[in-house]
Amino acid sequence: MKRPRLRLLRPAALALMALSLASLGRAEGADSVAALKHRTSFLPALFYTPDTKLGGGAVVFTVLSDTLQRRRSSLLMGAGFYTQRHQVLLSLLADLELSGGGRRVAGSVGWRKFPDYFYGIGPRSSSEDEETFTPRVADAQASFQRRIFSRLRPGVRFEARKVDLRDLQAGGVLSAGGVPGSAGGVSAGAGALIEWDDRGPTISPPWGRIWRLESTGFGRLWGSDYSFSRHLADLREYIPAGGDRVVAIRALAVENRGGVPFDRMATLGGESLLRGYAESRYRDASAAILQAEIRSPLWRRFGGVIFCGLGDVAPRLEKLAPRRFKHAFGAGLRFALNQKDRLNLRADLGFGSGSSGFYFGGAEAF
Repeated sequence: MKRPRLRLLRPAALALMALSLASLGRAEGADSVAALKHRTSFLPALFYTPDTKLGGGAVVFTVLSDTLQRRRSSLLMGAGFYTQRHQVLLSLLADLELSGGGRRVAGSVGWRKFPDYFYGIGPRSSSEDEETFTPRVADAQASFQRRIFSRLRPGVRFEARKVDLRDLQAGGVLSAGGVPGSAGGVSAGAGALIEWDDRGPTISPPWGRIWRLESTGFGRLWGSDYSFSRHLADLREYIPAGGDRVVAIRALAVENRGGVPFDRMATLGGESLLRGYAESRYRDASAAILQAEIRSPLWRRFGGVIFCGLGDVAPRLEKLAPRRFKHAFGAGLRFALNQKDRLNLRADLGFGSGSSGFYFGGAEAF
């Protein structure tokens, strides 16, 4: 008899899980509810990237601050965007600090329809092999962390994604079905994480660091159509450089092992990972990326950024060839929308090897 698969970790289920985890907060977290201040903001959004073209939408977020204890604020957020390429994105997010900051519950659910490009797999994929497709994606994730020492917080995480591929290009490799994941389906898994976070403000941090390690297993136990594992190390440092200048550094390494679908592979390119290359221009089972930028005030609410980075993708991390790493560099302007919350509007121009990109929107790349 075929074993029934547990398709429990779908987006709705994960949302319920996040809410149930929130109820684990101790009495001291509940007792301080009366001391919480909340601030709700509505922000219209306008952005541009080479992959979305012009886009717009809105973000509604509520910040919950504790007036009695010195701890980070909690955040509830909803967002919706539509782009010139008829891309749609809807998302809900919760990031809750409980028990005086001793516990953290985070979760999100989202849906998107993004006409996209596929260039093949591997570090030598060619732009001449570009083909179009339209994925419709419903995804969700939830995590629960508990502080055990100063800023160290281990935890557990769950995630699920359902992909439905539409409008595959006739004669392309995706329509031929030879690429793992080209039939769509569900990928769902659970795993562990550990994080050290001693940043001050978490939006455009002026100092501190966040180091995060994750290991997640995907398989039939969780209702997944694919069996693979993913291991990730994401290290970010924010170093004061005098005069309100900050040097920001990010090192990222990702490795997938097993039958990972192409939409879950490590990627390079876009507004966050090596600006100057198209979103997901390169993809493979593994990737390593190093980025750095200098953020400096210029005049009143205006600031400037110069950045650079290098990295590549490969079937395994040990097969990376540093001499062939892709590189990118560029510069940008910042305008402080909200100086208290360190929320900036950014415009970046990035250059890669034989490519370039202009990025306009909110929040820093990392």
